[in-house]
Amino acid sequence: MASDLNDRKDGEWAFFKSLRNDLEHKFVIVHEGERPSDLYNSYHFIDDEMAFVKELDFTNFLEQQMQITRSAIFSFALMVRHEGAKNIKDFNLFISRNMHRKNFED
Repeated sequence: MASDLNDRKDGEWAFFKSLRNDLEHKFVIVHEGERPSDLYNSYHFIDDEMAFVKELDFTNFLEQQMQITRSAIFSFALMVRHEGAKNIKDFNLFISRNMHRKNFED
């Protein structure tokens, strides 16, 4: 995963790292077209601290990030459940691991 995030090694997820760094350390402008339009000629005031991202790239980034996060949450929950099941002894009391669906239509 560290190699995937590394931009010097042509990592597949290097865009995630660079955009995260831009969001944290720069003023990010999300624009619709190929080039951002500076309506008020204000970009030159903070030129070196700005990052421009196309809206389509930004929404794709967010969708991929949500999918990765969802996958990580499920993986973590299943790992905790699996590791917890290993430590259950016959004489211990524990809560059952059954999952039930709640019907809210009533």
